[in-house]
Amino acid sequence: SDSALLWELLGEAYHRRGSFLAAVKAFDQCIQRDPTCLQAFYMKGLALLRLGDDQEATEAFEAVLQRDALHGPAIEGLASALHANARQYYRARRPELCLEAINRTLSVLGPALGSNQPYTCLWKLCADVFELATQLPPVIRAQVNTSLFHARLSRDHAEKVGADMASFETISACAAAAYTRVVKQGTTPAALCDLAVNRWRLYTARKAAGHYTGNGAEGTASIAGKSQR
Repeated sequence: SDSALLWELLGEAYHRRGSFLAAVKAFDQCIQRDPTCLQAFYMKGLALLRLGDDQEATEAFEAVLQRDALHGPAIEGLASALHANARQYYRARRPELCLEAINRTLSVLGPALGSNQPYTCLWKLCADVFELATQLPPVIRAQVNTSLFHARLSRDHAEKVGADMASFETISACAAAAYTRVVKQGTTPAALCDLAVNRWRLYTARKAAGHYTGNGAEGTASIAGKSQR
């Protein structure tokens, strides 16, 4: 209806000026008048994210995805809210809840990343989630869902380097693969730096564990060099 549209426009105006609480109230008025307005749900989720209310933001984005499962912006918003939850749980030293949030984030990203759309921002978010997963305790880390890249632990390799190191390498490789997608879709200094840091962390972990057998440092330096040009 016309009144719903006016409330939506008012909410977007409040959002642009940084009045996020007022924006949420305006979007609620729009949704009350037109429960099918996906834009109002989506923008409400963004405003709630800015207010730090990840749970309410999650519900708003989920409302969009119930009607449009491949709504890219809503997928990014929902995954961002879940990733924020995962980081909070990690900082609070609650690895089981962090793992749950990580796996849920990856399940949200999966359908979109499996489509033919480029979704560069989603690949970056995917890489960041896997990077966070490498910081989990080994027993928890082994439960991270790596099916997005069809990654599996090799029994022979696990026996050679140990299950803990093998799970770290697998998840680190998933992060690197996602960062590489970002680089291929448009090389940026930030993406190259992310990839360089990922490879350097793998190299130092292998070296610390006594399993380093190559010139990974030179390869990492080469990647880092590109980001400066």
